[in-house]
Amino acid sequence: MAATTSSVDAESNIGKNLNLSRGVGFGSRLNFDIEKLVSLGWKLNERENSSGGRKRKMVTFIDPSGKRFKTGKDVERHMKEINLWDNVKWENNDDKDDLRNESSEEENANEFGANLDDTDVEHDFSSDSSIHDDDDYTLAEESFNAGDPISNEEITICDGFFVGTASSIISLVADFNKYFCCPTNDKLCKGKLVLVATNKKCRGGSMKFVFRCNGCWKEEICYRSSQLALKSRRQLVSLALSLAFFVSGHGYASYRKTLGRGLGLDVLSEKPFLEVIKYAFPFIKAILDEICDAAKQQMKDISSDVLGSWSRAVTTCDGCWQIRGYFSQNCTFIIKNYLTGGLLYYGHLSMRGADKICDEELWQGTAKAAEGHLAQVLWSKAKDEDLKVEVNWQDADSSSALGFRYSFPNELESRVMLCGGHVGRAHGKKLQELQSKSTVTTQFIALHKEQFPNIQSVKCCCAGKKHRFVSKKDKPACGCIGPGFIQSAKRNHYCALVQADNDPEKYRATMLTLGKYHSRDIHSWEGGLCSFHPLVKCSCKKCDVDLNGFCPEMKCSGEAYHSAHVLKCDFHGLLYEIECANRAKDAEKVIDPNLGKGHSNLPESSFSVLTKFRAKDINLHQTHYQASTNLGLLQSCMTWCYKVKGPEYHWILELYSRMGLPIIDGIQEMCQHDNKKRMKMLERKRSAEGKTKRIKTKIDRTEDQKLRKKYTAKCQIQHSYGGGDDDGDDDIDEELAKAMTENAIKEGNAPQVVLPKGVVGTPSGAKIFIGGQKCKWCGSTTHVRKSHKDCPHNCKKQKA
Repeated sequence: MAATTSSVDAESNIGKNLNLSRGVGFGSRLNFDIEKLVSLGWKLNERENSSGGRKRKMVTFIDPSGKRFKTGKDVERHMKEINLWDNVKWENNDDKDDLRNESSEEENANEFGANLDDTDVEHDFSSDSSIHDDDDYTLAEESFNAGDPISNEEITICDGFFVGTASSIISLVADFNKYFCCPTNDKLCKGKLVLVATNKKCRGGSMKFVFRCNGCWKEEICYRSSQLALKSRRQLVSLALSLAFFVSGHGYASYRKTLGRGLGLDVLSEKPFLEVIKYAFPFIKAILDEICDAAKQQMKDISSDVLGSWSRAVTTCDGCWQIRGYFSQNCTFIIKNYLTGGLLYYGHLSMRGADKICDEELWQGTAKAAEGHLAQVLWSKAKDEDLKVEVNWQDADSSSALGFRYSFPNELESRVMLCGGHVGRAHGKKLQELQSKSTVTTQFIALHKEQFPNIQSVKCCCAGKKHRFVSKKDKPACGCIGPGFIQSAKRNHYCALVQADNDPEKYRATMLTLGKYHSRDIHSWEGGLCSFHPLVKCSCKKCDVDLNGFCPEMKCSGEAYHSAHVLKCDFHGLLYEIECANRAKDAEKVIDPNLGKGHSNLPESSFSVLTKFRAKDINLHQTHYQASTNLGLLQSCMTWCYKVKGPEYHWILELYSRMGLPIIDGIQEMCQHDNKKRMKMLERKRSAEGKTKRIKTKIDRTEDQKLRKKYTAKCQIQHSYGGGDDDGDDDIDEELAKAMTENAIKEGNAPQVVLPKGVVGTPSGAKIFIGGQKCKWCGSTTHVRKSHKDCPHNCKKQKA
């Protein structure tokens, strides 16, 4: 014990010497002046701490808002955050040294300094360094956040919304009763305010409280958590909540489920909720119309001889339906500026709606005809406004093309160009149709025999037998059009679009070369060669390759280029050549001399936004459909609005302002933050790294699908949806796969199946049936009853 005691005394003497060298006493190790801190309204609270077996006096710093800090470092950090550090820090080191010398002469110098520096803190406190365990202190109730301004004068705040509880109002009145004096009988009444009535019925989420004096029962104070909205006789809270759900893409079902079932609020019924939509619809339409007018004016401000102006417009258009299928009862058609993305015209057609609700007539035609009708109406409106279209990009929809030609009949002045993506998709679908053909019709022969006379005599090499698209060890591929070749052909078509640049003739020559030579693995011939790929490619995979696959400086010997999928079948090779020739005829409609290849991605991207504002599983009525669709169109224009109107603009702020709702700072800040975040995301996707990442994702997805197909092929039972495209890589059809599986199970050669945990395997000796019903008497799959003529257990057959 003596040794232990002496060691403790030695350590304490070392600590005292260190304290004397640094200066001891309250505030001796602080980087700020205590007097200056107190002059700003701060307080010092002294308390005792008995941790470690001894009593120590601790000091807590309290700011004007009531927030407490344990250490001087916490105070310093806080003052720097609120930009008041310069007002309390030491002006020079001499002042601090004087305080240290004065403090060292006092008898109680060591009583308060133990918790003023982070190194001397003996408590395990939270990350915000504020006290939460005091009995007389609650941070959430008695203080503001760090940095919140506190004023001794009356302030005004912007109107806004907050979420609270009814008990908080009762608690507020209870605190108010401490200072309340009833004015009745010259303030002789000693009563206090008590709650006498509440009402939340038909208020859409707001409440009403009535308080009266319990002494005289005359004086009354009425508190309403909502007022009437400007330009409307609706409650502000009710209107804001309903509108917030609607502009977020949610209907009445989500509104009732979230606020009613989730929070227990007295929500509106369905009819008043739909009346809010009808009330907001004119404001929504007005904002969208102004955006269209601004996009038109932007084109009119450009010189008339410049491509993209009002006199030389470049547009793109497309239509969409609310739900898929011919039974869709709502349709939308839009026209956009191809160069800027600005929305120029839009229109809707609906088949549902009551006369007392709808302001427009309902569409009496079919869903397919609705797109062509809207195209005709909108292009007629554009013609009336003296719009002169030079190029219009669209898909291969003949209906909308007819609507365009109705107003712009001159094909030389107003050209209809086809989207390259839709052309490539149609090219792939046509090849899928040719894949299953082993003969062609007489009409097909009559149509192409002049240009391709061999079509009359050529025959498929697989006529009368199944195709073998994948080569085996002892069986080569048949060489007909298969799934692998179709994928390669679609990639080749896209490469032809890219390499053509602004030259339609180059696109035509590439397509003809692909059909006649490249598909047959012929890359050089008398009078020409494949110019879109090198004849000799790198074999070491270390040479530098450009975007087109050519090696400017090949370091290795190289190897001859060969097509990945070769058409050895003369019949399918000729069919592919005919298809490429047909695509080459439309070269002037696919490649523009000024713009190159085009697309209809702008309308398609707008339609993808609409799904976030209206559901695709229910046909809405006319007013509801038009209002929700217009909201989606407003959101789809935000990229254009960001560039033209600035990052501060958002259609939600505009809508709230026009409907008389308060513009809350939180909404404005969040909208601006979302705008900037969205534009940064678009810039990342448009960058070279973003494109590389998307390509890598597609490649990884394809490789993953191949591995999953191999795993499925090893299963004991071959599961299939029946001849889908996912089984196209195998040369075994579904029936043959079932037969092979059944034989493997009977012979005992089927691979073992790894059963999940908890799944019991097939008992030994049990029969496994692949599918369908069987006769329980003989086991045949041709019939299910004993009375069938082929069943050996048929009684009538045995008698005969």
